[in-house]
Amino acid sequence: MEKLNEIRKGDNYKKVISLRVEETTTHIQEKNGTLKFHDPETANDYLVYASGYARRGRFFKGTDGMDYSVYQLNKVKAISPTLGRVSTERILHTGDYDTLLEIVAKSITNYRKNKS
Repeated sequence: MEKLNEIRKGDNYKKVISLRVEETTTHIQEKNGTLKFHDPETANDYLVYASGYARRGRFFKGTDGMDYSVYQLNKVKAISPTLGRVSTERILHTGDYDTLLEIVAKSITNYRKNKS
């Protein structure tokens, strides 16, 4: 929790908040090193994990009621081809909240710009 309080003082955290999103981190998420934001303009959630992942989540109407879809925001890199196919893997930023918050800020801006 101490580390997250320091993160909240940083420029990229302030950049995310300046986009008019609300931090909705629960006590358990904070204990685990996760930050959660909700964008009321698009109804998306954005999560930053201590493990190095940044994700966007959204509720949608599924066949059995409401479902929750999660999309990873981390970039990918190509790894050695296997059986003629190129595989990819996520680029993790473990513990690098500043980079993850920058990814989230860009994602919020791009999603809003491209929604329609």
